Amino acid sequence: MVKYFTPLLVIYMLFTVSCGKKDDPVSPKNIERIIIAPEMIIQRKGITFDVAVRYFKDYADHDKVVLTLNGQPGTLQSEASDQLTGTTMVFRFQPVAQAGDFPLKVVIDNSQKVVEQQQVLRFVDDYTLPKVWNSLQKDYLSTIFFREDKDKMGNIQIDGFLYGEPYTNLGNYFLTSRSSIQNAQKPFINGLSGQYTLKFDNGALQEIKVTHGDKSLEMDYSPAATSAEISVAEGTAFVSEENYGSEKVTTYHNQEFNLSLHETSREVYTIVTRVQR
Repeated sequence: MVKYFTPLLVIYMLFTVSCGKKDDPVSPKNIERIIIAPEMIIQRKGITFDVAVRYFKDYADHDKVVLTLNGQPGTLQSEASDQLTGTTMVFRFQPVAQAGDFPLKVVIDNSQKVVEQQQVLRFVDDYTLPKVWNSLQKDYLSTIFFREDKDKMGNIQIDGFLYGEPYTNLGNYFLTSRSSIQNAQKPFINGLSGQYTLKFDNGALQEIKVTHGDKSLEMDYSPAATSAEISVAEGTAFVSEENYGSEKVTTYHNQEFNLSLHETSREVYTIVTRVQR
């Protein structure tokens, strides 16, 4: 009797353990706050470019993440995760051949579910003043909420972006770096390096203010370098130079735009307006 009982006991125990494993609940994998952050809110065609994706999850397993532009997948360049900033991935895309608005779509598969998010990225032929001005429209800018920046060491930063009226902070864009600038070089409108602030009225762009530097805080900033950069930009012509007390105002013309370069005792900035017809 005993010799039959022992094998039966073993079989019963194995059956019980096996059934217990099948009944164990599967922990849900939750994904929250998906962010798509292009390095340029207005991207120039004909060059490679990066787009960052950031999302937050409550599990450690690795996911399958694909980011496409107009159906073409980007190549993963880097990936990092921590509790504070979530999972951040940077994808690189090959040059786009034409201007226009194209869909960016991220698909995240965590083996339990597939989550998708999409937004549009706008491309222009070049970064000349007329092309950029015409692309800065309320309907498009209102769909962008984040942009990617890099510091000088190449570390990724995801900065918030919000269309506002009358003023919208577009970010910092510099052709050449200097020690007082924390971000990596990232030029935008030809000849205009600095912090961009857009002014809108009833959804229409009225002016672009570019703050080039603060002479009292940035010891390595040169107003002469700003003047030189503006004057050699394609299509820019010198008009006049006038002094108003301690302020010097130099006026340039570029197609249908006026550029007014102001040098005060402290800061240097340019106001760009469209000539009224």
